[in-house]
Parts: sequence; structure tokens; C-alpha cells
Amino acid sequence: MKATIFSNKDVIGTTNLEVGDFSMGGLYGDFYPNDNYFSKIQKYVWKFWSSKNTDFKEWNSLKFNIQLENEMFLMPIGGITFDDVEELKHDQKRIDLAGVDTKIIEDFIINNTRTFLEEPWESISIEQKLAFENELKKEINSNHILAGSSFSAFSIKSGCNNVLFEINSKKIEQQFALVHLTWKGKNDDKNFPKIELFKDFDEFKYLRMFPDKIEWEY
Repeated sequence: MKATIFSNKDVIGTTNLEVGDFSMGGLYGDFYPNDNYFSKIQKYVWKFWSSKNTDFKEWNSLKFNIQLENEMFLMPIGGITFDDVEELKHDQKRIDLAGVDTKIIEDFIINNTRTFLEEPWESISIEQKLAFENELKKEINSNHILAGSSFSAFSIKSGCNNVLFEINSKKIEQQFALVHLTWKGKNDDKNFPKIELFKDFDEFKYLRMFPDKIEWEY
């Protein structure tokens, strides 16, 4: 499956992902960097591999994202790494992802036959993704059920502020959260922003996306 790699809003290269250790949500592929990678990112990759004590705050600030050719963004909770060291800088580079949802891998990478979204649900751009994630961080307080979770914006319902996030939390078993963003900043009420949790993407599709499609069409 072809994919585009971003750092913040910049495209830094492409890859064709293959399945590695499926049980661990592992994907890999040859990485084809562009000028943005060489001018802005490579020095941090070299530093990542050469340093004894990795500065994860610096590394995480690069905000790597992977978007498949069907416009789905992946959430590799185990991280993203690039096989690129200064001593072998002319060798073919590789990208590795860990902790991708195995159901997503099976449905959209191994089989690659399933439709990603149905109207009125839409895919998002990298600019939207970063904006939605920043806003959710602003809106949740320390008592909210999503506090302490990691999350990745996944899609949006057309014409409203209902955004689907893939989530990873020690407190929550479900993997997806539908959030109504308020764009008003933090609220002291632990129940805002309002959310609805789904076990996986399939549950979201059958309980929300398909009913929304019927309502949209009729």
C-alpha cells in the first residue's frame, strides 16, 4: 500500500508499506525521501540513532504522520523510525511502524478492498488533522475520560464539528472516540467535549457511519 509521510505539515517522502510482524502491528517499506527530509529531518534521524540518551521531546516535536493512498491516517502507537544513519547515508532508506491496529492492517493493507469512508463522513488533510488534535488537547481537562490518552484524528462528518479520533488509553478499552469539538477551549465540566466510544472502526461504521449515510441520502 502506497503511503505519504509527513513531518508536521511537510511531506517528507513516500513508501510502499508491507506487513512485518502482524501480531505487533508492524509495517515497513523502502523510504523515498524528498528535499524536505534532507533539509529538515535527516539530522534529527542521525541524532536519534547516534545519541545514547534520545531527546524524545525533540523527536516527538517532529510530529510524523503516515497517510495511506486511500487518505486514511495510521496511528502507530509503537512509534515510527527511519533506517538512516550518517555512516551509510547513501544506502536505501527504510521506514518502520509499530503498533498499528491489526484490524486496520488486515482490512486496508492486506486485503485493500474495503471502502474507507461513506458520505457524509470525509477524510481529512494533514492541516485538519493537526488542528483537530491540538484543539482536543485544549478542550479536555484533567478529569475528562480522554485525559492521558494519545489520539489521532481520523475523519470528520461533513458540515459539523464531529470528529472521529483513533485513541490509545490505559483507562479505555475502546479504540475510537467520536468527539464534538467546541472550539471554545477548556471547559471545567468533565463531560465536555461530548464523546461517544466505539470498540473499533467496524463498530463505528455500523452504528454511526452507515446510519448517517442513509439519512444523508434520503
